[in-house]
Amino acid sequence: MDRFLAIFSVQLMQRASVVACCLFTTRTRTSQVPEDLS
Repeated sequence: MDRFLAIFSVQLMQRASVVACCLFTTRTRTSQVPEDLS
């Protein structure tokens, strides 16, 4: 059970980082003002 939680957390962190990178690149490419990060 603990090993499953560890693997799940690692996969979740990797997926979150990939999503963050995608959002950052798309936002930088469109060069919009990040109004939601105020």
